[in-house]
Amino acid sequence: MKLFKDGYLVDIHKQTAKIADILVENGKIRQIGGNIKCDCEIVDLKGDYVIPSFVNNYCDSKKALENTYGVDADLEDAQKLLVIKNLRAGANILNDRPMTLCDVAEKSEKELEQISELSAKKKLFMKVGQDLDELGAIDKHYGKTLSEVLEEFGFLDRKSVLVGGNCLEKDELRLLKNYETQVVIVPNEDARLGRRATNLLTLKNLGFEVAIGSGEIAEIDFFAFMREILQGQRTLFEDKNVLSEKEVFEMACNGKILGIENELTEKCDANFAVVKRCESLYENPVFDLIYTKCKKDVEMTIFRGEILQKNGEIFMQNLMQYDKIIEKIKSQTRR
Repeated sequence: MKLFKDGYLVDIHKQTAKIADILVENGKIRQIGGNIKCDCEIVDLKGDYVIPSFVNNYCDSKKALENTYGVDADLEDAQKLLVIKNLRAGANILNDRPMTLCDVAEKSEKELEQISELSAKKKLFMKVGQDLDELGAIDKHYGKTLSEVLEEFGFLDRKSVLVGGNCLEKDELRLLKNYETQVVIVPNEDARLGRRATNLLTLKNLGFEVAIGSGEIAEIDFFAFMREILQGQRTLFEDKNVLSEKEVFEMACNGKILGIENELTEKCDANFAVVKRCESLYENPVFDLIYTKCKKDVEMTIFRGEILQKNGEIFMQNLMQYDKIIEKIKSQTRR
């Protein structure tokens, strides 16, 4: 057993926080409360924030490193480096290189049928609908909208996940919702490529399950992601009430798309992050976290009760080659 003591436990849904201890046994939260007594290992959290860990629902480590450093990175190195970057940002759950459907207009009907059959065995991520050129090419190639093509070839029967969907109209999104499609947004990737943000207002009104991923970007900061989403939506609709801080924080911690209940409650997996807390102008802890914190404020990342990262130091045996990986990439860049 392990006791994480004196953390400032944040309830994202109620937007409140209180000092509490977390007792962990066999990777699960056994008890949450004040002044828990236990003859076990004690980790002093010193009144810092304790939040559910962030969940990176979609990333492509190899493309992320290629886009960032301009080199063809080794896949194993890229994956190790992205795991480390996620841990340092407070994300201990990431979905790297899922089975992805993209470039629909470049595929033949036979290819789409084959991919659809393969996707029946696992969850399929559809990285489509991100720009108008793509949608125009699909319409020209098939004479149908993207959603109609996906429906015809059976992709929507798999409870698929849509990455992006930035340019889909409401009618198309309504069709996707009928098939229980879930959505992952990639705010930093959209910003880097100058794409318009996904219309979260429509997704919210239609009742979609929405989560956040880093996409093909190597720099990961979920606090920055949340600020970027809020600013983008409020600018787009000229309405500060279009999306709340609570809603965007729930997206950042949402593991349901990957089949994970990511909650700080008893009997749940002990997955959480510890974030530096200090005096703030905000009485609301969720506002304080979103608007005053960055990835450097993440002091610990815990997965099933084990500390995987503390103050930037990684405690996973197979990830200790971080400096070597960085040096290898730098040497390739210098060439």
